[in-house]
Amino acid sequence: MKLRSRFWLYAFLISALLLPASHDAVAAKRAKKKDGWSRRIEAGMNLTEGNKDSVQTRMQLEAKKKTEASATSLKIRGEIGEVAGERTRERVTAEVEHRRTMGPRSYLTYRAEFLYDGVADVDYRVLLSPSYGYLALQDGVQELRLEIGPAGIIEKKGGERESYPALRAAEYYECRITAVSLLKQGVEYIPELRDGAGVYLAKAFIELQLEMDEQLSVRLRLEGDYDSEPAEGKEKQDTTFSVGLSYTF
Repeated sequence: MKLRSRFWLYAFLISALLLPASHDAVAAKRAKKKDGWSRRIEAGMNLTEGNKDSVQTRMQLEAKKKTEASATSLKIRGEIGEVAGERTRERVTAEVEHRRTMGPRSYLTYRAEFLYDGVADVDYRVLLSPSYGYLALQDGVQELRLEIGPAGIIEKKGGERESYPALRAAEYYECRITAVSLLKQGVEYIPELRDGAGVYLAKAFIELQLEMDEQLSVRLRLEGDYDSEPAEGKEKQDTTFSVGLSYTF
Protein backbone atom coordinates (compact mmCIF):
# COMPACT_ATOMS: atom_id res chain seq x y z
CA MET A 1 0.00 0.00 0.00
CA LYS A 2 2.87 2.36 0.82
CA LEU A 3 4.52 1.75 -2.57
CA ARG A 4 1.24 2.25 -4.42
CA SER A 5 0.67 5.56 -2.60
CA ARG A 6 4.16 6.65 -3.59
CA PHE A 7 3.42 5.74 -7.23
CA TRP A 8 0.35 7.97 -7.37
CA LEU A 9 2.13 10.77 -5.50
CA TYR A 10 4.99 10.84 -8.00
CA ALA A 11 2.60 10.62 -10.95
CA PHE A 12 0.42 13.46 -9.65
CA LEU A 13 3.26 15.84 -8.80
CA ILE A 14 5.03 15.46 -12.14
CA SER A 15 1.81 15.49 -14.20
CA ALA A 16 0.85 18.80 -12.66
CA LEU A 17 3.89 20.33 -14.35
CA LEU A 18 2.92 19.07 -17.80
CA LEU A 19 -0.87 19.35 -18.02
CA PRO A 20 -2.08 22.43 -19.91
CA ALA A 21 -4.04 24.96 -17.89
CA SER A 22 -6.97 24.90 -20.33
CA HIS A 23 -10.58 24.05 -19.56
CA ASP A 24 -11.55 22.54 -22.90
CA ALA A 25 -10.17 21.42 -26.27
CA VAL A 26 -10.78 24.80 -27.90
CA ALA A 27 -8.74 26.60 -25.27
CA ALA A 28 -5.97 24.03 -25.71
CA LYS A 29 -5.81 24.62 -29.46
CA ARG A 30 -5.65 28.37 -28.92
CA ALA A 31 -2.85 27.91 -26.40
CA LYS A 32 -0.92 25.79 -28.90
CA LYS A 33 -1.12 28.50 -31.55
CA LYS A 34 -0.16 31.18 -29.06
CA ASP A 35 2.79 29.57 -27.28
CA GLY A 36 4.02 27.07 -29.89
CA TRP A 37 3.59 24.01 -27.68
CA SER A 38 2.03 20.76 -28.87
CA ARG A 39 0.67 18.36 -26.26
CA ARG A 40 -0.06 14.66 -26.44
CA ILE A 41 -1.87 12.20 -24.21
CA GLU A 42 -1.61 8.44 -24.70
CA ALA A 43 -3.31 5.48 -23.08
CA GLY A 44 -2.47 1.87 -23.72
CA MET A 45 -1.60 -1.62 -22.58
CA ASN A 46 1.77 -3.22 -21.83
CA LEU A 47 2.94 -6.83 -22.05
CA THR A 48 6.03 -7.26 -19.85
CA GLU A 49 8.73 -9.89 -19.27
CA GLY A 50 11.39 -9.53 -16.58
CA ASN A 51 10.93 -8.95 -12.86
CA LYS A 52 7.24 -9.76 -13.38
CA ASP A 53 5.42 -11.23 -16.43
CA SER A 54 2.10 -9.45 -16.73
CA VAL A 55 -0.34 -7.19 -18.54
CA GLN A 56 -0.63 -3.58 -17.36
CA THR A 57 -2.27 -0.28 -18.20
CA ARG A 58 -0.25 2.78 -19.11
CA MET A 59 -0.80 6.54 -19.36
CA GLN A 60 1.59 9.05 -20.90
CA LEU A 61 1.58 12.84 -21.14
CA GLU A 62 3.96 14.79 -23.37
CA ALA A 63 4.57 18.42 -24.34
CA LYS A 64 6.95 19.69 -27.06
CA LYS A 65 8.06 23.01 -28.46
CA LYS A 66 10.42 23.47 -31.40
CA THR A 67 11.92 26.58 -32.98
CA GLU A 68 14.80 27.12 -35.40
CA ALA A 69 17.21 27.64 -32.51
CA SER A 70 16.00 25.16 -29.91
CA ALA A 71 13.71 22.27 -29.00
CA THR A 72 12.19 21.44 -25.62
CA SER A 73 10.28 18.33 -24.57
CA LEU A 74 8.66 17.19 -21.32
CA LYS A 75 7.30 13.71 -20.78
CA ILE A 76 5.79 11.63 -17.98
CA ARG A 77 4.61 8.03 -18.09
CA GLY A 78 2.88 5.97 -15.45
CA GLU A 79 2.37 2.19 -15.57
CA ILE A 80 0.53 0.00 -13.10
CA GLY A 81 -0.72 -3.58 -13.11
CA GLU A 82 -1.74 -6.49 -10.94
CA VAL A 83 -2.24 -10.23 -11.47
CA ALA A 84 -4.39 -12.15 -8.97
CA GLY A 85 -3.94 -9.34 -6.44
CA GLU A 86 -0.14 -9.31 -6.80
CA ARG A 87 1.50 -6.06 -7.88
CA THR A 88 3.35 -6.69 -11.16
CA ARG A 89 4.04 -3.16 -12.37
CA GLU A 90 4.38 0.14 -10.52
CA ARG A 91 6.51 2.58 -12.43
CA VAL A 92 6.74 6.33 -13.05
CA THR A 93 9.23 7.90 -15.45
CA ALA A 94 9.72 11.56 -16.36
CA GLU A 95 12.04 13.26 -18.83
CA VAL A 96 12.87 16.90 -19.51
CA GLU A 97 15.14 17.77 -22.44
CA HIS A 98 16.28 21.03 -23.97
CA ARG A 99 18.32 21.16 -27.18
CA ARG A 100 20.02 24.30 -28.47
CA THR A 101 21.44 24.50 -31.99
CA MET A 102 25.13 25.37 -32.32
CA GLY A 103 25.59 24.93 -36.07
CA PRO A 104 24.04 23.24 -39.12
CA ARG A 105 24.62 19.77 -37.60
CA SER A 106 25.79 20.29 -34.01
CA TYR A 107 23.81 21.08 -30.88
CA LEU A 108 23.95 21.00 -27.08
CA THR A 109 21.37 19.06 -25.11
CA TYR A 110 20.52 19.27 -21.42
CA ARG A 111 18.62 16.29 -20.06
CA ALA A 112 17.02 15.36 -16.72
CA GLU A 113 15.38 11.99 -16.05
CA PHE A 114 13.45 10.57 -13.09
CA LEU A 115 12.53 6.94 -12.40
CA TYR A 116 10.47 5.25 -9.72
CA ASP A 117 9.99 1.47 -10.00
CA GLY A 118 8.29 -0.27 -7.09
CA VAL A 119 8.71 -3.76 -8.56
CA ALA A 120 12.45 -3.34 -9.24
CA ASP A 121 12.87 -1.79 -5.73
CA VAL A 122 14.05 1.58 -7.09
CA ASP A 123 12.63 4.31 -4.84
CA TYR A 124 14.08 6.94 -7.16
CA ARG A 125 16.78 7.48 -9.74
CA VAL A 126 17.61 10.98 -10.99
CA LEU A 127 19.94 11.51 -13.94
CA LEU A 128 21.30 14.90 -15.04
CA SER A 129 23.35 15.15 -18.22
CA PRO A 130 24.63 17.92 -20.50
CA SER A 131 25.69 16.43 -23.83
CA TYR A 132 27.10 17.33 -27.21
CA GLY A 133 24.91 16.26 -30.11
CA TYR A 134 25.61 15.72 -33.78
CA LEU A 135 23.01 15.44 -36.52
CA ALA A 136 24.59 12.70 -38.63
CA LEU A 137 21.68 12.43 -41.09
CA GLN A 138 18.74 14.65 -42.01
CA ASP A 139 17.17 14.52 -45.45
CA GLY A 140 13.50 15.24 -44.86
CA VAL A 141 12.68 11.53 -44.56
CA GLN A 142 15.29 10.30 -42.08
CA GLU A 143 17.05 11.78 -39.08
CA LEU A 144 19.95 10.31 -37.09
CA ARG A 145 21.21 12.00 -33.92
CA LEU A 146 24.28 11.04 -31.86
CA GLU A 147 24.89 12.37 -28.34
CA ILE A 148 27.67 12.02 -25.76
CA GLY A 149 28.43 13.74 -22.48
CA PRO A 150 28.98 13.42 -18.72
CA ALA A 151 26.16 12.51 -16.35
CA GLY A 152 25.45 12.54 -12.65
CA ILE A 153 23.16 9.94 -11.06
CA ILE A 154 21.49 9.95 -7.64
CA GLU A 155 19.46 6.90 -6.71
CA LYS A 156 17.96 4.87 -3.89
CA LYS A 157 17.83 1.22 -4.86
CA GLY A 158 17.27 -1.75 -2.59
CA GLY A 159 17.03 0.64 0.36
CA GLU A 160 20.54 2.05 -0.25
CA ARG A 161 21.17 5.61 -1.44
CA GLU A 162 24.19 6.50 -3.57
CA SER A 163 25.37 9.02 -6.14
CA TYR A 164 28.04 8.64 -8.78
CA PRO A 165 29.43 10.13 -12.01
CA ALA A 166 28.72 8.46 -15.32
CA LEU A 167 29.01 8.82 -19.07
CA ARG A 168 25.97 9.03 -21.34
CA ALA A 169 26.13 7.97 -25.00
CA ALA A 170 22.96 7.87 -27.09
CA GLU A 171 21.70 7.33 -30.62
CA TYR A 172 18.24 8.25 -31.97
CA TYR A 173 16.84 7.51 -35.42
CA GLU A 174 13.56 8.46 -37.11
CA CYS A 175 12.28 7.47 -40.55
CA ARG A 176 9.11 8.50 -42.35
CA ILE A 177 8.13 5.18 -43.94
CA THR A 178 4.94 6.41 -45.61
CA ALA A 179 2.82 9.54 -45.39
CA VAL A 180 1.00 8.08 -42.37
CA SER A 181 3.66 5.92 -40.68
CA LEU A 182 6.78 6.87 -38.72
CA LEU A 183 9.50 4.60 -37.32
CA LYS A 184 11.50 5.66 -34.24
CA GLN A 185 14.46 3.91 -32.61
CA GLY A 186 16.89 4.78 -29.84
CA VAL A 187 19.70 3.39 -27.66
CA GLU A 188 21.29 4.83 -24.50
CA TYR A 189 24.38 3.49 -22.74
CA ILE A 190 25.29 4.93 -19.31
CA PRO A 191 28.39 3.39 -17.65
CA GLU A 192 29.61 4.46 -14.21
CA LEU A 193 32.94 6.29 -14.14
CA ARG A 194 34.06 5.09 -10.71
CA ASP A 195 37.27 3.05 -10.83
CA GLY A 196 36.63 -0.67 -11.03
CA ALA A 197 32.85 -0.32 -10.81
CA GLY A 198 32.02 -2.00 -14.12
CA VAL A 199 28.38 -1.05 -13.60
CA TYR A 200 26.17 0.40 -16.31
CA LEU A 201 22.61 1.17 -17.36
CA ALA A 202 21.28 0.67 -20.87
CA LYS A 203 17.99 1.47 -22.59
CA ALA A 204 16.71 0.72 -26.08
CA PHE A 205 13.42 1.10 -27.91
CA ILE A 206 11.81 0.78 -31.33
CA GLU A 207 8.42 2.33 -32.06
CA LEU A 208 6.03 2.36 -35.01
CA GLN A 209 3.56 5.23 -35.18
CA LEU A 210 0.49 4.91 -37.44
CA GLU A 211 -1.33 8.21 -37.94
CA MET A 212 -5.11 7.99 -38.30
CA ASP A 213 -5.56 11.75 -38.76
CA GLU A 214 -3.87 14.98 -37.62
CA GLN A 215 -4.60 14.26 -33.96
CA LEU A 216 -5.13 10.50 -33.51
CA SER A 217 -2.45 7.85 -33.90
CA VAL A 218 -1.72 4.27 -32.85
CA ARG A 219 1.71 3.47 -31.42
CA LEU A 220 3.40 0.06 -31.17
CA ARG A 221 6.52 0.09 -29.00
CA LEU A 222 9.10 -2.48 -27.90
CA GLU A 223 11.59 -1.33 -25.25
CA GLY A 224 14.11 -2.73 -22.83
CA ASP A 225 15.80 -1.43 -19.67
CA TYR A 226 18.98 -3.05 -18.37
CA ASP A 227 20.68 -2.52 -15.00
CA SER A 228 23.89 -4.51 -14.61
CA GLU A 229 23.63 -4.23 -10.82
CA PRO A 230 19.94 -4.39 -9.82
CA ALA A 231 18.55 -4.49 -6.29
CA GLU A 232 19.00 -7.83 -4.53
CA GLY A 233 16.69 -10.51 -5.88
CA LYS A 234 15.66 -8.48 -8.92
CA GLU A 235 16.13 -9.15 -12.63
CA LYS A 236 18.72 -7.18 -14.60
CA GLN A 237 16.45 -6.63 -17.60
CA ASP A 238 12.83 -5.59 -18.16
CA THR A 239 11.35 -5.90 -21.66
CA THR A 240 8.04 -4.23 -22.49
CA PHE A 241 5.79 -4.34 -25.54
CA SER A 242 3.07 -1.70 -25.54
CA VAL A 243 0.15 -0.68 -27.74
CA GLY A 244 -1.32 2.78 -27.26
CA LEU A 245 -3.81 5.24 -28.69
CA SER A 246 -2.43 8.78 -28.83
CA TYR A 247 -4.23 12.13 -29.10
CA THR A 248 -2.34 15.34 -29.94
CA PHE A 249 -3.78 18.76 -29.13
